Amino acid sequence: MRSGVQRPLLVPVPSHLSRKIERGYDSVALLARAAAERCGGRVVSALRKSRPTRSQGDPLVVDRRRNVRASFQPAAQLPLEGRALWLVDDVMTSGATASECARALRSLGAREVGVCVLARATQVAVNESDRTEEASVRSRLKDVVRESI
Repeated sequence: MRSGVQRPLLVPVPSHLSRKIERGYDSVALLARAAAERCGGRVVSALRKSRPTRSQGDPLVVDRRRNVRASFQPAAQLPLEGRALWLVDDVMTSGATASECARALRSLGAREVGVCVLARATQVAVNESDRTEEASVRSRLKDVVRESI
């Protein structure tokens, strides 16, 4: 790597410990590692999920921003002052999770936070058919991640 060029820092959106135990793995951390390998970056666990929240794909979540408000905290004091970071997640729907994570990363001194996702939902599920399709996509994504383990 050339002198003065910093490796990209990738920050996986953390799951709450209870969700990691339920799944048996952390799919977003796996995605971040795979992305870091391809781009020569480094994964930094700069965030922690301070409280469990409903899944953002859960049809009962009407206000996604309220659901994730203050649920992501800095994991530790890391030397991120002035750095550009890439937040990594599996699916982005409303952007509420990314916004909340970016807020926490900026509190650590990050200059800028980009977002890298595996899939982007173009609309929020508004009826049962949309919810079924969204659940199906999430299930397929989980299968892909499981197969790559």
